[in-house]
Amino acid sequence: MKTITKFLSVLLIASLSFSCSSDSEGDETGGDPIIGRWKQVSASENGVALTLNACDLQEEAEFKIGGIFLSLDYDLVDGECILNDPNEPGITIETKWVNIATNSYKVNFYINGQISPYALEFTTVFSNNNNTVTTTATEEDGDIVVSTMNRI
Repeated sequence: MKTITKFLSVLLIASLSFSCSSDSEGDETGGDPIIGRWKQVSASENGVALTLNACDLQEEAEFKIGGIFLSLDYDLVDGECILNDPNEPGITIETKWVNIATNSYKVNFYINGQISPYALEFTTVFSNNNNTVTTTATEEDGDIVVSTMNRI
């Protein structure tokens, strides 16, 4: 699976568990349904379903109030799912999200505190009382990636 596909999957997979009642949801999500932890359940690229391995299905993404974005990305190494740390000695990578329009988001990447020219933009369709989200992103090479994630 391409890096961006994995990242998008992770993006929308993570969120903090919270009550499904509409009275408390606004307080806990800051009014934005993307806020929370998400786990990917399916993905496709250019209309072709992708086979998600056990590591892909462990990945999570978390959108926090204040634009903080966290992800858990796993790689299959010698038959074992190993948590991938994108930081290397001397390099720190942070990600922040922003709602750029109704159902449209952008994740910016910061390397050693400096914004990177690389950013991920995607649109969303929420369903199941905002507990399922389907995202669509166009990669730099023009490939269209669609991921469906469930709130955890």
